Amino acid sequence: MKTTKRSTTSSARNKPASQLESEPQPASPKSSRSYVLRSMPAAKKNSVVSANTVLPEPATRKSLPRRRPAATQATAKPSTPAVPTPASGNTIGIDLGDKKHTFCVLDTQGKVLEESVCANTREALQKLSTSYPAARIIVEVGMQSPWISRYLQGLGHEVFVANARKVRAIYQNERKSDAVDARMLARIGRMDPSLLHPISHRCETHQRHLLQIKLRDTLVRQRVNVITSVRFILKSLGLRLASPGTSTFAKYAREHLKEKEAGVLSIIEPTLLVLDTLNAQIRELDRQIETLCEESYPTTQRLRQIPGVGPITSLAFVLIVGDPARFKQARDVGPYLGLVPKRDQSGALDKQLAISKTGDAYLRTLLVGAAQYILGPFGPPSDLREHGLHLAARGGRGAKNKAVVAVARKLAVLMHALWSSESDYQPVRPRPKNAEPASATPAMRTSDEVVLSA
Repeated sequence: MKTTKRSTTSSARNKPASQLESEPQPASPKSSRSYVLRSMPAAKKNSVVSANTVLPEPATRKSLPRRRPAATQATAKPSTPAVPTPASGNTIGIDLGDKKHTFCVLDTQGKVLEESVCANTREALQKLSTSYPAARIIVEVGMQSPWISRYLQGLGHEVFVANARKVRAIYQNERKSDAVDARMLARIGRMDPSLLHPISHRCETHQRHLLQIKLRDTLVRQRVNVITSVRFILKSLGLRLASPGTSTFAKYAREHLKEKEAGVLSIIEPTLLVLDTLNAQIRELDRQIETLCEESYPTTQRLRQIPGVGPITSLAFVLIVGDPARFKQARDVGPYLGLVPKRDQSGALDKQLAISKTGDAYLRTLLVGAAQYILGPFGPPSDLREHGLHLAARGGRGAKNKAVVAVARKLAVLMHALWSSESDYQPVRPRPKNAEPASATPAMRTSDEVVLSA
């Protein structure tokens, strides 16, 4: 086959152009192109063209393939899709620390411009902001992230606070370090910030007001620890005290030890003085919280209509949630506060797991305490109480605890509904005569009237 092709081509080159025009053209496209190009000079010389002559097609730029150098074809690389780049320009990933921060700066193409360390001061952050203005900054949630994110936003940056629970590429990295974490934050933030599951910190005003509630909780825990230590000391000496209220423990201990155990009283008197100081500070914080509810957050008065919800629980709910419009539905408050069970489902396997315990642990504790009061012996009749008792009556493992958590979740949903609709609390929803009892309805419905169907 190769020999025949070469002989045909060589014979065709020896024939004149006029004889080649009258012969049939070969079927090969490559050889046909060569005949047409060689016949063009002969056609121009003859003024008269016979009817059987095959005229060559005009050679246009489209019909002729453009040949590129072989070196260019050999080094050609496959095209890759364009990587989305942040609109603000550079991207900075910062791994926050107590004394210093490690940061990594990427340009619009993902090239590392700088990797360094800066001090945990406003002056150092200001210098970094001046070097890379209007950059996208990625930080990880932590103790320092609230004030740093607000400060960098005030300098004109686009700041994203990554959810530490969701960024598995960082906390499960086998080669984990501050520099690697900062580089990973920058690269994920440059590609798609939604992969970071960003969170939004509360404003500085809410943070300062919430600080009073958290400090009160710290003093209460310290008071409990002091009382527990006094009890252990007395038990080691064979003395027992009754269990009065925590605010009256110091007075009760002085009265019962003054006559019989004066020596022991002199030993524990400094500890009792600490309890007196703690009680005075806690009462002062209670007064400040009550004033704050009346003057700055009147919404708490509506939430306190629910039995078991006092000034601390209502104010903590308002400050931590921040804006009721952030949730599309009132039921979204339950998962936000970690009061719904986790889920691990695959195929026919669907495990029953404990609650997720995400969100603010202190507010979740307050809601569970309010739910325990609603289900307790002093809880007034309400749809919430009826629903909880119905769940507890089912029995089974941990039925009572599950009922308490379920009531806490419904309580959070109810508080959000009262807040967003600005309606008053109705303990028992009026129902038609033929309607099912509240405990038979599995879900809660919220409307403009804010009624609870447990």
